[in-house]
Amino acid sequence: YSAVAEDGGPNVRSAKIKLVKKYPWIINIYDPCHNLSLFMKDIGKLFKEMLSIVSGIANYFGKSNYGTHHLDTERKKENIAQGIKSHSETRFSSSYYQVLSVSSCMNAIKRCVQSGTLKFDTAATKKLLPYLQDNATHWNFMGKMTGFIHLLSAAANRLLTLEGQNTNCADVFYVWVCIAYNLEQVLGNPSLDLSALRKPVFAAYNNRFNQMMTESSHHIFLLAYYLHPCTCIYTLKFQAHLFIQV
Repeated sequence: YSAVAEDGGPNVRSAKIKLVKKYPWIINIYDPCHNLSLFMKDIGKLFKEMLSIVSGIANYFGKSNYGTHHLDTERKKENIAQGIKSHSETRFSSSYYQVLSVSSCMNAIKRCVQSGTLKFDTAATKKLLPYLQDNATHWNFMGKMTGFIHLLSAAANRLLTLEGQNTNCADVFYVWVCIAYNLEQVLGNPSLDLSALRKPVFAAYNNRFNQMMTESSHHIFLLAYYLHPCTCIYTLKFQAHLFIQV
C-alpha cells in the first residue's frame, strides 16, 4: 500500500499513526469527503431550529401517502421535478438536499394547506402550520432556508466532485479554495442577511481545513495542488505576465 485514507475518529486516528510509524512510506490521508461532511454538519448547528421544522415537514410527507399524493399533484402544476427528500444519516450532505427539496416544494405545500386538502391539525403536526402560511413566521423560515442553501451549495456540489473516481489530492485543495470563495460571496451579500454568522462560519471552515491539512502526511493536498501541471502552467504564465509588465 502507498496510502491510507480514513476519517478522524479517535480509534481510526490512532491506528493510522501506528501504521505510518511502522511503515513510514505509507502516506496518511485524511478522508476529504468525511471532513467536508463534518464541515456541513458544523454549519447545520447554526440552523438547528430551521432544520427541526424542515425535518418535521419531511417526516409528515414521508409517513403520509395521502399527503404525498396531493403534493405530487400540485408539484406537477408547477413543473417541480422532485418531491420532499428524506434525511439519511449515512449520506453526506443529506440535510442540504432535504432543505432544498422543502424550499422548492413550499408553494405547492402552501396551496394544499390553503385549499384544505392537507390539514396539519394533530398534536404532532399543528406546530408546523405557522411555517406553511403567509405570515412573519413563514417568511422568516423561508429566509433561513435560503441562507442555509446558499451557504452550503458550494460544499454540497463539490462533495460530488470529491466522490468521483478520478479525483486527486490537488482537486481536494482546489475544492476548499472554491468553498472559501463562495462563503465570502454569500456572507457579504446584504440581501441574504447572514453577516452575523460570518465569525462562526469561518471558524468552522478554518477548523476543518486545518484538520485536513495537519492530519495528513507532508501537507499532501497543498503539495499536490502546487505540483499539479495545470497549476504550474498557470503560475509560469502569471509570472511571465508580471515580468512583461515590469
